[in-house]
Amino acid sequence: MRRGGRATRLQTSDGQPILPRIWIIGQAMLAMAVLVFSTWLIHAYLLHGRIPQGSLSLAVAFLSMQLISILLQLVISFSIKRRRESIEERARRTQPIIQQYLAAHVSGTDHTEELLKLCRQHRDQVEICVVEALTTLKGFGRERIAALSESLQLVDVWRTRLSSRDAHRRKEAVEFLGFLQRTDLRPVFEKCLTDPDVLVSAAACRSLLDLPDLPDTVAHLFRMVIEGPLLLRTMVAGELRKHALALSKKALPEIGEETEESHIVAGLGLMESWQRALHVPNVASLAVHRSADVRAAAIRSLAFVETNGDAEFLTLAALEDRSPEVRLAAVRACSERRLLPAIPSLKRQLHSDNEACALAACDALATLGEEGRGILQDCVLSSNRRLAARALEALAAVQVAESAMSA
Repeated sequence: MRRGGRATRLQTSDGQPILPRIWIIGQAMLAMAVLVFSTWLIHAYLLHGRIPQGSLSLAVAFLSMQLISILLQLVISFSIKRRRESIEERARRTQPIIQQYLAAHVSGTDHTEELLKLCRQHRDQVEICVVEALTTLKGFGRERIAALSESLQLVDVWRTRLSSRDAHRRKEAVEFLGFLQRTDLRPVFEKCLTDPDVLVSAAACRSLLDLPDLPDTVAHLFRMVIEGPLLLRTMVAGELRKHALALSKKALPEIGEETEESHIVAGLGLMESWQRALHVPNVASLAVHRSADVRAAAIRSLAFVETNGDAEFLTLAALEDRSPEVRLAAVRACSERRLLPAIPSLKRQLHSDNEACALAACDALATLGEEGRGILQDCVLSSNRRLAARALEALAAVQVAESAMSA
């Protein structure tokens, strides 16, 4: 844990740990030093006495070292390929037998002894088959395989793998333990939330969200996700969507209390990505926040979220906001909600100085019935070629969609 904390403190400007980069640079410098030193040894002890010209001797030594390096790489590559082929051949022979034993075990026949013998010789293949069974089966079958993985001591192997220096192996161990869906592993997953690698933290978060009888920790996980990097939010957003209703009662109403504006924007962005009808009253107050980024994120979420305030009024008011980003969010929200009272404001947005707002207004008007399409038909004859082309494209897209629905 001490090593992980140090890696978390030392970060680059983009928020990534700096120690792995230092390690890579060190390896590259070491390889360069070995190449230069080996070239000098060949020059000094093998070629200098035979080739009188020093520059020519160095050149031949360098070429010789390059040839040795290429031959060494070819030998290593061939050895790795042969090893991979032997592993695949062994897997083709053993996996069908393991799968038969697992299927019989799920059906009620105890094959623990046979699988233990196979596990001693082919642990990797047994582990692969057990994980495939855990991800495929449900209910009683999953419980049988989960108990079998304990008997095969695979759970202990996965626990040990959590302390590996390789982040991929730690992530793999967290995922495998998560497939068991055992509540007694909750402390293990909570400890992995602080892992310096984002992928491991995301895997731990997903494993916690998949546990039955999820307690109030879902609110803590939501707060951790919005305070974390974008990669973490992207990987966990789908799992959090399953708990959106529970979050709307506790965690989501507390978004406005965040001191960091970036955290508020991240939370609103998650709500928008879920595209679920939720009741979150404080989004109305965020729609008039002092920060343009927060206002834009709140308006985007109003396309799906209901508040105690007048969401339609807030959306229409945002069309006249001084920030182009907020106006763009309002235009898209009007399109999602099919707000017919927004047509006059959208018509003005067609001639906005901000090109993105003008083009989005074309798409929005195309979804607002005959009146909106009539405005776009007038724009086709406009002297603004870009606006005319976009209006024609929006009208054509609506016609294609209607033709597909009527077909």
